[in-house]
Amino acid sequence: MQARPATNHFRQPDRLEEMLSRQDLSNEAKRRILSEWERDARALSRAENEGMGGGAESRLDEIQRAKRKLERALEYARNQQRYN
Repeated sequence: MQARPATNHFRQPDRLEEMLSRQDLSNEAKRRILSEWERDARALSRAENEGMGGGAESRLDEIQRAKRKLERALEYARNQQRYN
């Protein structure tokens, strides 16, 4: 059985915390997934602003918070490595 790419499994932002906590995903993979979700959420927000709402709610704020959380964790890890 072939493993499916991480971005396919995590299509929906409702799996946000699950994706961030996965140890088998590299930080780069997590960044890519979050960037894809952010791009999709921005497109959804634009569509809603143009009167094409009625679909799924944009979770742009939540996704951006998750990106910042990941970056803070990576910065903390880098700082720990410098001083150890």
